Amino acid sequence: MPNKHSLIILKSIDDVKKLYREHPDVRDDSLSCLQSYIVGPNDIIDMTSYQFEFEPYISLAHTLGMDHFGIDSSGKRLYLTHINLGGHTALCTVRPVTFEQVQDMEYLQHLLSNYCGNLERKALKLGEVQL
Repeated sequence: MPNKHSLIILKSIDDVKKLYREHPDVRDDSLSCLQSYIVGPNDIIDMTSYQFEFEPYISLAHTLGMDHFGIDSSGKRLYLTHINLGGHTALCTVRPVTFEQVQDMEYLQHLLSNYCGNLERKALKLGEVQL
């Protein structure tokens, strides 16, 4: 497992499959993969980032005006993450993501569109659950 604060480049879907084999199945966890959660900035900053450097993720990122598409790992789960600094205190959002969801381009485009507004919509404060 990589150290926190690192960036790992994934070059193929096989790299993504390997990453998911290294993490528990998030569907069997206390956090829903259909719900976003509000966390603190350090929760996201402390995660390991995985950047997808292959199609269709490069095109997805360009379509959404993003530099790249990626997911983040707390070491326990894999997440879609977003830090919104839009003229207010930081709004930090995470959503556990399954391997099936990360392959669904329509799902990803929906959540990450509108500057990740759909990822933030109806997010719940995380509370005591550990990322």
